[in-house]
Amino acid sequence: MTQTPIHLLLADDHDLVREGLAALMASCDDIEVVASTAGSDTAIAQALALVPDVAVIDFQLPPEDGVAVARALHAADSPTRVLLITGSQDRSDIERIFASPAQGALHKSAGAGELLAAIRALAEGDLHFSESIAALRQGQGIDALAELGKLTEREKQVLCSVAEGASSKRIAETLLLQRETVRTHRRNLMLKLGLHNSAQLTAFAIRAGLV
Repeated sequence: MTQTPIHLLLADDHDLVREGLAALMASCDDIEVVASTAGSDTAIAQALALVPDVAVIDFQLPPEDGVAVARALHAADSPTRVLLITGSQDRSDIERIFASPAQGALHKSAGAGELLAAIRALAEGDLHFSESIAALRQGQGIDALAELGKLTEREKQVLCSVAEGASSKRIAETLLLQRETVRTHRRNLMLKLGLHNSAQLTAFAIRAGLV
């Protein structure tokens, strides 16, 4: 049986970028671009009307920005997951991205392989924040015990489960939670700890003595 392709929305105010991304997606059997736009307002309208699986949004998308798109879709309880793309090196911009409801972020220095991997991860319900984005947010050194104090007991439970290799589905079943609630906890863990993937969460849990 043929697998349904990932439906994708592209939003960037540069025609060349959108056309290049569309050409890249056209080479992938599992991804289909269903909408393309140059504005944040039309990105919101198209996402709400077409409900794509993933929206790839330029952080500096006018007339507002990509964070506004992520917030609007979150407020509308849209299932579309947002991947923000930025070329900014400004830490305040990176903090805005991490504080937004976006499920992923890539720096424009990322390669095509990472972009496709991020799209597929988001479509599967996972998160993807590139290492370059995380590195811009903070340095590599983390005082594990001090950082552990930022977490709620439920977040610690989810962190332990992630470190043990459990999927979001398995964590939800074990802790009697909705899968989206587990994903929210995972995202909050990354935000609070300044980490960006399950491997780093696992390493932190080990340093903190949780596993």
